[in-house]
Amino acid sequence: MRVGLYFGSFNPPHLGHLAIADAALKHAHLDEIWFVVSPQNPFKTNDALAPEKQRLEMVELICASDNRLKPCAIEFTLPKPSYTCETLRLLSAQFEHKFHLIIGEDNWRVFNKWREYEWILEHYPVLVYGRRQTDTASCGDTISDDVYFIPGAYLDVSATEIRDRIRRGESIAAFVDPLVETYITTKGLYR
Repeated sequence: MRVGLYFGSFNPPHLGHLAIADAALKHAHLDEIWFVVSPQNPFKTNDALAPEKQRLEMVELICASDNRLKPCAIEFTLPKPSYTCETLRLLSAQFEHKFHLIIGEDNWRVFNKWREYEWILEHYPVLVYGRRQTDTASCGDTISDDVYFIPGAYLDVSATEIRDRIRRGESIAAFVDPLVETYITTKGLYR
């Protein structure tokens, strides 16, 4: 099976995450996308993170309506912060799938700072999704043998902006799945 691994804090998961998953499924001919919830990203501070269990539960909500989307909590079992190379090794030892790494172009720009990035490039295809259409080469362009841009509509949405809107008491309905919005409200997250 061809599986896209979409790593992130998902703090909270939003419609932009779903658009990227949809584009990857369509253009890279993947069978599934696994949303790998990262307890702690080595490049980010923990300040505004909702508890990992709640972030996983929100990812479960966005995956529930599409059987090609799967929540993945494998990094909950690993030391913090989470390193993609270690997660890839663990997943590859447990499954015989053809894994593809899905990242935004912002992460691609700093990919050479990732732990064992050369090993990752050697063993896994990398799908790069442009955050802004002007930031990427033509969508679908191949960067190297196993790295290429995936086309898709750019959605001007970020988890940071969603959290800021919640703190300001503004609606987030246009940016998140209704189930996620209800979950955030019910749990009182990001206030």
